[in-house]
Amino acid sequence: MIPVKLRPEVHADLRELPNQRIQKVALAWLIRLRRDPQLGQPLAWRHGGDLSDCRKLYFEERDEPLRFDFTPRPRSESQPRFRVVYRIVPDERRPEHVQVIAIGLKYPPPDKPGVYEKATGRLDRLIRRR
Repeated sequence: MIPVKLRPEVHADLRELPNQRIQKVALAWLIRLRRDPQLGQPLAWRHGGDLSDCRKLYFEERDEPLRFDFTPRPRSESQPRFRVVYRIVPDERRPEHVQVIAIGLKYPPPDKPGVYEKATGRLDRLIRRR
């Protein structure tokens, strides 16, 4: 197992999730990433930013990420609303830890940024600091 580290802003992301059930599901997915850091799908460009070194993990309130069920459940008509955006540091061949960049809705209300917009801005700030 490898450590999962949250960027400081991700704590606020978790608090902004709609209810405690979805917060617990998000945390359970983070626990699952400790065992399988390549669980999420690779990302590319999103909202004008390069997220190609990141992965995305879909989740929904009804998920049970710590229950290992080998029978695939039927896919719902709509995709899960929530995402975890993370990257494997230093890279996927030599994972030392998982860095969670953002958690949230893919399609938020009009007055709030989506998870990919948050992730792009946070990664831009990380790169500028180097």
